[in-house]
Amino acid sequence: MLFATSQTPEPLHASFMKHLNILSVIILLSLSLTAVGQTNSPSLKELRKSFKTAFKESKEYGNSTSNWSACNLDSLFYKTDTINLVSDNNYYYNNNCCEVVSWVFYSKNKCYITNSQTCKESSFSRVATYKDMYDISFDRDKQFAYLILKGYEGQKVKFKALSIGNLVVGYKGDLATINLVRVK
Repeated sequence: MLFATSQTPEPLHASFMKHLNILSVIILLSLSLTAVGQTNSPSLKELRKSFKTAFKESKEYGNSTSNWSACNLDSLFYKTDTINLVSDNNYYYNNNCCEVVSWVFYSKNKCYITNSQTCKESSFSRVATYKDMYDISFDRDKQFAYLILKGYEGQKVKFKALSIGNLVVGYKGDLATINLVRVK
């Protein structure tokens, strides 16, 4: 023999176990990669409960403490499809967003939408009229829960609920959040 080796062949079961371990790692990696980015969208019941809680707080504590608000810098609320609502009007002001759209709950299934800004010296909050009042209703399909706003003049805006969660902030504790996507 020109090149002699002193290694003895691996037993069959050791080779099988090594391949099984590699296969297990590959399967686990592929399962974890497919799960990344998948979130459970809220149920219709969870979506209704969030709005019921907001109305209850609005009635109990006054409208200013239980608005659902979204940042509106550069008209972002009206231009983008994805909307992130937070259950406290002051959250955005405390986080350098000086233009805010607020959903203020008037009754169990009604809200009005107002705009305010504190960016410039003469800050303002637009007074809501009956034209700013929206009826709130909910719907669902097999995958998603939907929020529907119907305005005074019959216009409808439909949102798909992506997630409901909590945002931990120092000054007030946990704030509820809802992420919605405008459905066209």
